[in-house]
Amino acid sequence: QVRTREKYKKKLKSWTCDMVRLYADDSIINLFMAQLECAVKDMFKFVIDPRIPPTNNAAEAGLREFIILWFT
Repeated sequence: QVRTREKYKKKLKSWTCDMVRLYADDSIINLFMAQLECAVKDMFKFVIDPRIPPTNNAAEAGLREFIILWFT
């Protein structure tokens, strides 16, 4: 199972890097792609370790009450 997870992580990283290369010459999204390229090494840790959530919902939920109070 660990081998399968590592295989999926490798595919996801490869696909993401391919997307970065595909759009790297587009000046409008070039900065975003550079940031994505730097982040890709850490983006798919949740594939290897199922304890890591694949979303940031917990962080968003933690801030939600503060944001609602601040902006209302």
